[in-house]
Amino acid sequence: MTDDRKKEYRLLALAVAFFLVGLFFFWYNHASPAPSASQSSGAAQPVLSVQSTPADQLSGPLANFPAPAQFRALTYDGTGLNGSSSLAISAACRATYVAILIFPAAVDYRKGTNAAVYDVAFPCSMGKPFNYVVSPADLGHAPYGSYYFFTVDQTGSGAWYNPT
Repeated sequence: MTDDRKKEYRLLALAVAFFLVGLFFFWYNHASPAPSASQSSGAAQPVLSVQSTPADQLSGPLANFPAPAQFRALTYDGTGLNGSSSLAISAACRATYVAILIFPAAVDYRKGTNAAVYDVAFPCSMGKPFNYVVSPADLGHAPYGSYYFFTVDQTGSGAWYNPT
């Protein structure tokens, strides 16, 4: 055998060895799944206990805000928003941002602010009027039904306030 032929066989043997080692690690990785958190400790998972507040009791910073019935109503159905193809919302800019929030009629925003189907803050110029048009597409996959909406002021940091 010539020296060139011996080099070819050594390279071929090295390539086959790398392939087999890679195949082994691939098979080993799939054959023994990593234990999950519940399997590794063997202990029972903690149960999260949530205490609900009675419907007539409100606490926290939102407790003194207006009731949902005091805001503007919105009907979202196959014809659009309040029977129109869009909904114009106006507000006065009194902070860095104006946010528009839309909630299902059955939800009290003071108990669950994360239940909004639409919650978007827009930068605005202090003291200037703010106008925005909401379309049915903005509500994403919200089901048809009754909603209420309001605008709030929001600074550059912190929570929104002054719902109107």
